[in-house]
This record gives sequence, C-alpha cells and structure tokens, in this order.
Amino acid sequence: MTEIVARGLTAVLSIIALIHLYWGLGGIWPARDERQLASVVLGLPNATKLPDAKATLLVAAALAVAAVLPLFVAGILAPPLPRPLIMFGGIAVAMVFWIRGIAAYLPRFRAKFSAEPFATLDRRVYGPLCLLICAGYFTVIFFSPAG
Repeated sequence: MTEIVARGLTAVLSIIALIHLYWGLGGIWPARDERQLASVVLGLPNATKLPDAKATLLVAAALAVAAVLPLFVAGILAPPLPRPLIMFGGIAVAMVFWIRGIAAYLPRFRAKFSAEPFATLDRRVYGPLCLLICAGYFTVIFFSPAG
C-alpha cells in the first residue's frame, strides 16, 4: 500500500510542479489573463500578477524535489543521500504541507489572502490537498518497509 501512496504523491506533486513551471515560463492557464491568474492562485486582494519568474520556478523546483522524495523514502528508488537525511527531508516536507493545509483555515491567513476565487478554492481544494499530501507523506514515512 505504501508504494501506491508514494507513487500517488509523486504523480500529484509532479503535476503541480509542472503547472508552476508553466507559470514560471509565462503561461496563464487556467485563467484568461495574468490578473485573473493572480486572483486564482495568490489570493492577495490587490494582486495583478504572479511573483517574478525566478520565484515561481524556485517553487516548481521545490515541488519537483517533493515529488521524487516519496520514492526514496519508500525504497522504490535508491536514495542519493544517507537514509536519515532522506527521512528528515520527508518529515520536513510533510510538515510544510501540514502548516500550509492548516493555514487555509486560520483567520489571520484567510484575512490576508481573502481575494476570490482563491479564498474559496483554498478552503475547498488547496488546503485539503495539502493536508492529504501531508497524510500521504506520513503514511510512506511510517509504514513503508524501507522506513
């Protein structure tokens, strides 16, 4: 079962990384223009564009690392680093997604990122997805034969 969870995490996070790569290279899907894209993915009331390409590409790279990490944690791929570092990385990524998932429901975060449709998407999609990714990571960390 943990292999399925690890591969599922890899698939989901790879798709999210590719979307960020697309945005970093100037793409605007699923919006009509950059202003609409900013309102969908940032949630800042006065945002008219995404952060610069470097920042978006950095997020894409971090997501790509987060995508492959479950395969190392589960022992599907041979890890390039010592096992304790791989496990620490897995726990760190899980915690980042846990914090981000919980943030979607905190009043202070919701007040700062209140623009629609982001605010609704955050409560219904982004936050729950982050919590599922966190749960998936902890499943792989604690239940994989290699863990």
